[in-house]
Amino acid sequence: EPMRQVINLTKKNGAGCMAHEWFHALDNWAQYSAGRAGYATEATTTAATTAAERAGAALLQAIRKTEFFRRSQNLAIDKGDYWVKAIELAARGFESVCAFLLRVSGVCSDFLVNCLDMDEFTAKDAAHRSDFYPYPTEAEAATLAPYYFDFLCAIFGEGVQMPESVRREVARLTTTAEREQSEAQAERAAQHAAEEAKR
Repeated sequence: EPMRQVINLTKKNGAGCMAHEWFHALDNWAQYSAGRAGYATEATTTAATTAAERAGAALLQAIRKTEFFRRSQNLAIDKGDYWVKAIELAARGFESVCAFLLRVSGVCSDFLVNCLDMDEFTAKDAAHRSDFYPYPTEAEAATLAPYYFDFLCAIFGEGVQMPESVRREVARLTTTAEREQSEAQAERAAQHAAEEAKR
């Protein structure tokens, strides 16, 4: 709640949303501490003036290049603009980055983050299709992790460092993310060609 400077945990059925809500609070606090309103991740590249706004704009640019963003656009068409709002994209991305960091560290925290991975999501029922998965995959989260660390550095200073074990996983999974994106683009192109051939 920006007006009260508090985190409101609204989930009724178990924990798991702390990372999401904490990121919203941090995003807002970055602006509040600079005497501004709103959220740092709402600033566009051309309008960004503070370090947090510039890092937030770079983060959103990176998100918009991913399949995570394309899937969010699918959700927005079906369920509304909430799914493509800058602050919500950034918060959902942070959830997945936290899940990635926890795995690399050998830690489990369902209180911090408890989002389904894509396989669990699609296994629920026919309505839960992979092209509606609302979070970054682990490979996508790895490619976004450096941008989140940059955002944290912009707010807290250079003391925020990415651990070496995380750097190694980022390097490994970035290749996986690039392959997944190329495969998804090729699949869409094939589907488009098939639809054109039917006309």
